[in-house]
Amino acid sequence: MSGGAPKFEAWAVVELFGHQRVAGKVSEQTIGSETFLRVDVPNGESEYTRLFGKGAIYCINLCDEATARSAAGYIRPPLRAYEPLPQIAAPESGVPVRAQEDYDFGDDEPPF
Repeated sequence: MSGGAPKFEAWAVVELFGHQRVAGKVSEQTIGSETFLRVDVPNGESEYTRLFGKGAIYCINLCDEATARSAAGYIRPPLRAYEPLPQIAAPESGVPVRAQEDYDFGDDEPPF
């Protein structure tokens, strides 16, 4: 057996500041020098993952897999990266909003 601490994995309902909840398989994930709470959320035929910093967590309610899966079915999933965002109306400032392709950058390539 290795000398490090055992890897943390458990099923849970996690309560977050801002009156949010997420349920699923909980573990730790390190990105750079920061450690996050990773929640792999079962969502019917698909699964998504959310990462939370320690300051976002109010409570971790450990439970069995069936309870976490059931809770995940009742909790509305967050916006996912592959979902198109709704069109947002431009503010009524009188200044026209132009698309990036409407700008003349002086050559064929934008500067970024």
